Amino acid sequence: MLFTLLFLTANTMMQSVRERIPELAVLKTLGFSDGKVLVLVLLESVALCVAASLFGLALASLAFGGLKPLFGEVSLPLIVIEAGIAIALGLALVSGLPPALRAKSLNIVDALAGR
Repeated sequence: MLFTLLFLTANTMMQSVRERIPELAVLKTLGFSDGKVLVLVLLESVALCVAASLFGLALASLAFGGLKPLFGEVSLPLIVIEAGIAIALGLALVSGLPPALRAKSLNIVDALAGR
């Protein structure tokens, strides 16, 4: 399951960077350093993964509340929430690093020419 999430997230990030190559080239033309472009792409990956994990954890918490009539008082343990966010951060870094490195090494002339 984690491999599938990693694969899908990495694919989404690669496609996102691929579609925005001219935009990234313009940023570099305007003076953004390679490191700043790398950080922007990594932050996008982190935002995507953490937002999705928080949404999923919120849904799970609501589902636990719906189980109250069957099992009594149940709640999502704090360690599960912490682990979910930590896994999301790890997934974001692993899946966002290859496209971020690609964006970092982007040649402005080739990117604007569509090569």
